[in-house]
Amino acid sequence: MELSEGFGRVMARVLVTAKDTGWARRAAEAACGFGTSLIMCPAECGIDGEVDGTYTPDGRPGIVFMVVQRTLPLLEEQLVSRISQCVLTTPTAACFNAQESDEVLPVGSKVQYFGDKLSTKEERFDRTLWRIPLMGGDFLIEDTFGVVHGESYKLWVMGSEVGALTAARAAAETASKVEGVFLPFPGGISAAGSKVGSVHYSFLKASTNHPYCPTVRDRIESRLPEGIEAVYELVITGLDRQRVEDAMYGAVEAAAANGAARISAGTFAKKVIARRPDLADLLK
Repeated sequence: MELSEGFGRVMARVLVTAKDTGWARRAAEAACGFGTSLIMCPAECGIDGEVDGTYTPDGRPGIVFMVVQRTLPLLEEQLVSRISQCVLTTPTAACFNAQESDEVLPVGSKVQYFGDKLSTKEERFDRTLWRIPLMGGDFLIEDTFGVVHGESYKLWVMGSEVGALTAARAAAETASKVEGVFLPFPGGISAAGSKVGSVHYSFLKASTNHPYCPTVRDRIESRLPEGIEAVYELVITGLDRQRVEDAMYGAVEAAAANGAARISAGTFAKKVIARRPDLADLLK
């Protein structure tokens, strides 16, 4: 199985702070909504991690999330719309760039139009910010947001119905601990791996990857190994290849330690086997 194909992506990291972690997380989760796959979602999004006041510009607790798209114009559009509709509207929230880069997008300078010419630009926390008046108080947002060209890779975890999900969950939890990495599907796991296009419907961009669907193996030319009852897909997206590879290694090792019957990592499997030859049988 040639899995784990890589995809180039443009991405931004956004820091949301608030009076407490609960409000920051609500803002980040709302901003990440409908962000599982670029097949049909307007962006891929996910939580990167939680930070305390020693990391944030304003000394308040925060959540870092990431937004991914194929092009810079589409990424800018998604940042402006998701921040303005989901973060700006969250009580006590503020929004900062969380990724240093020479390449930036004018996100804050566009969101500030919501202030209807009452927004003010100021230097604070060694950053250029916009202060936007709201009915619930002022909203602070950084003027520009850095952009990086990251990568995204796939991993399949296979086994019994219970075993595959247990292993996939362990893999997703391990991969998500790498800073600058997120897994976009619910819980970091997709039960619906797809193939490009469709056998029968020309209007579909993607459809179920039927050769790997266990419940129809008696109706098709199945490619599944014997005994496999479920296949779960993990999409691991990160700021650079090294972070993604670190997350992939961790995910494979966690899946192997938690009952996976087979793991498919495509060409990446060779790197894993070189590092962990004892996993060669799982990665056939």
